[in-house]
Amino acid sequence: MATKFQMTEDQQARKTEYDRNGWPQIMTREDIELYMQRQWLTIQKFYGSRPDWPVRKVGEVWSVPLDDWRGFLSAFYTGRIYEGLKDVAYGELDD
Repeated sequence: MATKFQMTEDQQARKTEYDRNGWPQIMTREDIELYMQRQWLTIQKFYGSRPDWPVRKVGEVWSVPLDDWRGFLSAFYTGRIYEGLKDVAYGELDD
């Protein structure tokens, strides 16, 4: 049985700051835990086996863009596969 996620004082202060000023555009593992209020292993076990899992590990750091995380969660909870941010045009400048 999973243990309940309990925030430390530092996490509570960060969450309060994020709620006030916005979440970081690139979220680390610790930010994802705070956003979901779940432990990392639980998050990985629940979502990590999906082919559209947007979180990537570079070196020792797990991270995901905030918009991709939100899009993934939306797709997950509506029974769809997350296909990325369709409105992003890589390498092209806006006119």
